[in-house]
Amino acid sequence: MRMISNFKKVERIKMMRILNCLEFLLILVCLTLANDSQRIFQNSFYHGKISKDSVVLSGTPDPEVPYWNKAEVYRQGKLILQYSDKELELEGSPGHIFTEGRSGKDYVYILTINERPLPPRFLILKATKDSVGILGITGNTTAVIFGDVDKDGIFEIGGSARF
Repeated sequence: MRMISNFKKVERIKMMRILNCLEFLLILVCLTLANDSQRIFQNSFYHGKISKDSVVLSGTPDPEVPYWNKAEVYRQGKLILQYSDKELELEGSPGHIFTEGRSGKDYVYILTINERPLPPRFLILKATKDSVGILGITGNTTAVIFGDVDKDGIFEIGGSARF
């Protein structure tokens, strides 16, 4: 009985890996078809019933500048959130766009907004099993407090507003 149970777990893990690879390939194909080489993305962790999301940054006005002014979130190959602002300067590099945290039953994707010469602000996206939405944008902060530091299930970001 135990051997059958272990076999089923191994098969589930293999199936999840195959699905993750297929999702990755689907995103690559979508980005290629968009004919826009100025895009980068990062996949979230698998969240069980929530599935997993892909965050894509694009809209850099200058290929030499590593800032982006448009964020999109895809789930199962479908666009579920789009946010852009011509003044926005999101930081990111391929595979390193956001920090992922947990807030209660939901997940948060935390993207860094460059605010030079001040400390950065953070764009917080909240992922639930049904959707992804904008939770908010923090004020300028050095982010010395970053995470669920008091173990109450709420992700906190805090610090000084100046360097």
